[in-house]
Amino acid sequence: MKLVRKCLVFAVIALLASVPLAALGGCGGGSGKATVLSFYTEGNESAKEFKPVLDEAKKKYADDVVFEDIEMDDPENKDKIEEYHVTMDPTYMILNAEGKVKQTFMGKPHEEMFNSAVAGLIPRKEGAPSGAPAGSAPVPPSSTPAPVPDIPGVPTQ
Repeated sequence: MKLVRKCLVFAVIALLASVPLAALGGCGGGSGKATVLSFYTEGNESAKEFKPVLDEAKKKYADDVVFEDIEMDDPENKDKIEEYHVTMDPTYMILNAEGKVKQTFMGKPHEEMFNSAVAGLIPRKEGAPSGAPAGSAPVPPSSTPAPVPDIPGVPTQ
């Protein structure tokens, strides 16, 4: 009986290991959206400096991304800090809709790199230009090609 119970435990662990966190109701609450985890402590200067960028991203991507602030000094967050092996303050993790970590920023991230990483996980709307985030307007087709400037020393065709 002990062997059967042991095998059953291992089977359940193996099954859970193959299921994305989002499907288990973990990060993003199983919402199927990209998630940004912000690990910080109240007194950290880098986190304070980055807060306006993070707040702007929260507004810009509110419909497409779940943002979760995790205060590292709060004992209730100990499990999440251990789950993601966070050792540096601040740390920002960007997870795809399946709950897999796609990008980690340890310390204060470069604003453009952070925004690009978040925007890269948002599904494009049909007809939006390549590389454009969700909600971008489609680019209308042009009836005439753009003129090519003359470059000195290069023959034109």
